[in-house]
Amino acid sequence: MLPALQSGLLVHGIVTRVELFGAFVELIPAVEGLIHVSAFGRRVARASDIVQPGQDIIVQIELADGLSRRISLSYVDPQILTDVLDADRPAPAGVAGLRVVGWARPSTTTQATTERMNQAPRNERTVMPPPVMGTVVHVTVDKIESFGVFVSWPTGRGLVPNFELGVPHGADLRKLVPIGSEFDALVQDIRPDGKVRLSRAAATAALERAEADAWMAQQKPANLAESVGSFGELLRQKLNQGKK
Repeated sequence: MLPALQSGLLVHGIVTRVELFGAFVELIPAVEGLIHVSAFGRRVARASDIVQPGQDIIVQIELADGLSRRISLSYVDPQILTDVLDADRPAPAGVAGLRVVGWARPSTTTQATTERMNQAPRNERTVMPPPVMGTVVHVTVDKIESFGVFVSWPTGRGLVPNFELGVPHGADLRKLVPIGSEFDALVQDIRPDGKVRLSRAAATAALERAEADAWMAQQKPANLAESVGSFGELLRQKLNQGKK
């Protein structure tokens, strides 16, 4: 992983694609990071409410894991950039193609965004759409029952059954998902009476698949061809030895 990608660094990036759980952002060619839907500084129903493919945005590096090749990002609202930017800390020398803005003040990105939202007039607040089948929402546990947990998000309330929580059978939910805890859940069913069923396990699986797809997309297509070619050459050698 690039040594210049350090936690707290503010850089420009281009949104490459938007998924239910977040947005992928290209920092330099062939190097992408993910802004999770919960990392936009405020609760949103979907990442597409904030960013769109092709958009040039500013992000903060939250974590760059060289072993797993994962880069976690958070969105920086350009209107609060001056509140986030640490003007007393000089920007590091970047790598080719990396457009460095500077360093973020410690723990200011989310705080500044939240303060701005709280100070905005009520009629300027974002109106969240109702949940849609297949979308991922960031939920808070409100109530625990023997059959699952009731959760809420800015635009609704629903149930995550025990078998959709991704915890062992018979586990103590009050310890694993206590009231007030938060996680991402995928909307699986919306009944005519408005009741919503969600799945934390499905949301986790969707995120893992997307990260795997992103990793595969960064690999050189030539690697597969080279492997096939090497195997073919080895096979021909074995066959020729058998004819002698």
